Amino acid sequence: MKKVIVVFGTRPEAIKMAPVVKALKARPELEVKVCVTAQHRQMLDQVMDIFGLTADFDLNVMAPNQTLGDVTCKVLKGIEGVFAQWMPDMILVQGDNTTVMAAALAAFYHKMARAVNPYGDGKAAKRSPRSFAQARCLRRRCTGLPKRQRPFANMLISVVRTQG
Repeated sequence: MKKVIVVFGTRPEAIKMAPVVKALKARPELEVKVCVTAQHRQMLDQVMDIFGLTADFDLNVMAPNQTLGDVTCKVLKGIEGVFAQWMPDMILVQGDNTTVMAAALAAFYHKMARAVNPYGDGKAAKRSPRSFAQARCLRRRCTGLPKRQRPFANMLISVVRTQG
C-alpha cells in the first residue's frame, strides 16, 4: 500500500485540495493522511468542516509578526516531525511558495521519491515587486518543478498510479 500525505494550510488551498484528498482516499491501494500548516486557522477550520476533512497532523505555524524564515523553519521542522511518526511514499503540497519549498526540502532530506505542488503559483509573481517575485521563483525552483512541468489536479491520480 502506497502512503501519501497531502499538505496545505489556508482556506484557498483547502478548497483546492479537498476534492484531491477525497479522490485519493477513495483509492483502496492508498493510505492518505492530511497535514495542515494552519497559517489561517479560523478560515481553514471552516473549510475543513464544510468538506468533512480532518487533519491527521497539524503544524499550527500561525504566529503574529512572523518572518518567512520563521515559517520556513516551522514547516521544515514540523514536516520532519510528521515523517518521524509516519513516513509517506509521496507528498502533495499546496501552499505559499515558502511552505511548498520547505515541505519539498523535508521530503528531499528523507529521500522521498516525489514532492508535487499540484497547482503552482503563476499569479504571485505578477502581483509582487520584482525582488519578491525573484525570491518566489527561487523557492519554486527549489521544489524542482519548472513551470512547464507542474502537474495540475486532473493529473494527480495518474501521477499516483505511475508510482505503483
